[in-house]
Amino acid sequence: MTELGLIRKKIDQIDDEIIEKISERFRLAFQTLPFKTKTGDRKREALVISRARKKASELKFLRPDFVEVLFRLVIRESRRLQNQLDSYDPSLKKESE
Repeated sequence: MTELGLIRKKIDQIDDEIIEKISERFRLAFQTLPFKTKTGDRKREALVISRARKKASELKFLRPDFVEVLFRLVIRESRRLQNQLDSYDPSLKKESE
């Protein structure tokens, strides 16, 4: 395999890990439902974004603005899934505990 091929293979592996971690994050976010009266905790979301921006500023090749946009998308999708799953089958809350 060429050097380019090896680099691309590593990128593909990292992409798979990112997808798996996002899925795990959504699963964990769903597990928070029994502890909340509603989805969408603005204070928590602001804290998550602030923390992500700070982490990005400490790393090379990541702009805090990009990371903020990415996390806003993740949070929005997480909230959508929580609302969808909760209204689809509230008993799923108990399965995730």
